[in-house]
Amino acid sequence: MLKNMEPAETLYAEAMTLAAAARAYFDPGGDGDAARARLRPASRLAVATESLRVTSRLLEIVSALIVRKAGGTPPERPRDFAPVPERMGGPGRVIVAAVRDLYMRTFAE
Repeated sequence: MLKNMEPAETLYAEAMTLAAAARAYFDPGGDGDAARARLRPASRLAVATESLRVTSRLLEIVSALIVRKAGGTPPERPRDFAPVPERMGGPGRVIVAAVRDLYMRTFAE
């Protein structure tokens, strides 16, 4: 259940801003391409996996906010976060941390 009383519009706007930042960094041709090109294949896979996790978390956040705005009660989403890949560049780490923070605030108890 969402108990956070932070305005849904504020959280939604932050989610959309983070989605744009994630796309700019993680998409092919994005800002993170050069950093990923220098990684070993296993590290590139770890970064790609974290990119998918970021996308999934953002979708969960937006979905929960829509349900909350409609007056419903979305399911609780407890989440254990895997460590951020060690080789992920600074901008990628910042995006991952910001999405995790938004996720925790959205689903705060």
